[in-house]
Amino acid sequence: MAIFNGMAVLVVRFTFILLSYMVFKDINWRQFFTERKYYMAQYACILVSIAVGHVAGSFVLTIIEVLQNIFLSSFL
Repeated sequence: MAIFNGMAVLVVRFTFILLSYMVFKDINWRQFFTERKYYMAQYACILVSIAVGHVAGSFVLTIIEVLQNIFLSSFL
């Protein structure tokens, strides 16, 4: 059961990282950098996507755990 939970956590986090990357890739990141360091724009997009995706995935996983605890405690 622990392996299934671990895989579910990975799938949820990777899904949210991918979703956040799809949202953030449309932002013009080059406007935040100078002309000489415009190549850093793609790295910034990836890092922000990982951070936001991790936080959003953790939030969803916490909500799922809380709901499981509420439903299990009401039936037991």
